[in-house]
Amino acid sequence: MVRGAARGLGFAFIAEIDRVLERVAKEAVFATAPIAMTKSGVVRREFVDRFPYVIVFVETELERRVIMIRRGTSSPARWCSRL
Repeated sequence: MVRGAARGLGFAFIAEIDRVLERVAKEAVFATAPIAMTKSGVVRREFVDRFPYVIVFVETELERRVIMIRRGTSSPARWCSRL
């Protein structure tokens, strides 16, 4: 038994991450403003519902590449080293 965690919460977290990754893969346009413009493309983030996490990805004309899934309270600048 896991102490301090609701039963099934891990499965709910994974399902929510999967849902956001699916949205990143299929959405044509994002409402969120870019957080940076780089040589590699436009850096964007999508928030995860129910959990304090964000998915950071780089978008080009040809692809979207997830570079990190991070806790919302961690430093936003950490994605820079992932490009």
